Amino acid sequence: MTRPVWQMRRVILLLLNCFRREDKERKMDYNEGNFFMEAMTVMNPEAPIRFEEDLPVWISASCVRAIALHCNPNAVTVVYVLRGTADVKVSFESFRLGAGEFVVVNHSDFYSVRSDDAENIVILIHISVSHYEKSIGFLRFIVFACDSVTTIDDRQEQLDHIRRLIAGLLDILSRHDRALYADAEHTAHEILNILSVHFSILRHRAGDTTFSRQKMDKYLTIMKKLDEDYQKKTLLDDISKSEYYSRFYLAHLYKGMMLMSIQDSLSATRCFKSERLLLTTKKSIQTISTECGFSDTKYYYKHFKLWYLCTPKQYRKLFQPEVFIKNEMREIALDEAATIMSALLNAGRPKPEGSEKPNAACGVKAIFQGPVELNIVYHDPMDRESAERLRGELEAMFQHARVDSSLAQD
Repeated sequence: MTRPVWQMRRVILLLLNCFRREDKERKMDYNEGNFFMEAMTVMNPEAPIRFEEDLPVWISASCVRAIALHCNPNAVTVVYVLRGTADVKVSFESFRLGAGEFVVVNHSDFYSVRSDDAENIVILIHISVSHYEKSIGFLRFIVFACDSVTTIDDRQEQLDHIRRLIAGLLDILSRHDRALYADAEHTAHEILNILSVHFSILRHRAGDTTFSRQKMDKYLTIMKKLDEDYQKKTLLDDISKSEYYSRFYLAHLYKGMMLMSIQDSLSATRCFKSERLLLTTKKSIQTISTECGFSDTKYYYKHFKLWYLCTPKQYRKLFQPEVFIKNEMREIALDEAATIMSALLNAGRPKPEGSEKPNAACGVKAIFQGPVELNIVYHDPMDRESAERLRGELEAMFQHARVDSSLAQD
């Protein structure tokens, strides 16, 4: 019997065994769990989270060696390092997280986790988008820019609040009591509310500037159309006509809020959407460029390199293999993780291990954080070559940002 057939048969048997068990709090042993997750990753790198019917949040704690590059399209995810250190890649950014540090992953972002720390504990909190978009308007189209590594402004109080809410979720779900599911639902809603108000990409770009409800509705409508119809070459004209805006008013409104042109934002959206095709298909770069709405491949290359610091071809070569790696992780009981987290929070807000400054972050987003050292993480020598050529262009684009840039070889 060939290995692929043998693998498939074992996966099917595992699934059947899971469904036959009546206990909803069942746990597979470590070897079964690893094999099951590996097979699922290979078959579908965009696997949705299977939430329970009356519980729109799912949480796990694990000692992680590697989690493959993947996407959870139906969930906002928080990657929280409870103990040790872990390297987390999220789209075009990379973070070295220490104990008490976390990063928020948007539902459309591909992310991976790796760690050489044998004592690490990583918590993954998945929150259902479809459940909460009923109460948080446009939730699916709000881009969050939240990490505790590069956020060094006055939002530390909100970050600490998120930590306490995560601790509360851990405590609630570790009790395995369905009567507490309503409390878990409310706690997850609070997390999303904080992210929506304090850590949206608009808040990230515009700072403390406040906008009227009418302006916010216009902005979110535009973001929705950019996300849904990014492939259309006539998109900006279509938005103007459907919303009865002139092209001048549309450009003025968007740039006045986001501090970047709507054309640049559309190009960035197309690049982010192309990441999925680069990682999960064998389509040519030219085909991907056309499908994502670029009129010419050279414009695709130009804008992709601004965000990912390498060409689409280089990015595929570097990271497509990470989609199919084996997940290596050992489950940690939620009650054990809850006890550790409670002790850490009671001892005071955790500080990243072995670092006086923010940990390594990669990508253009970090430039907007203000006076912070920008450490660009290189995954390959050819990545360094691409980034060196782009450094001058990046500095010219963001002269207003107060940042001391330094390049570090990973």
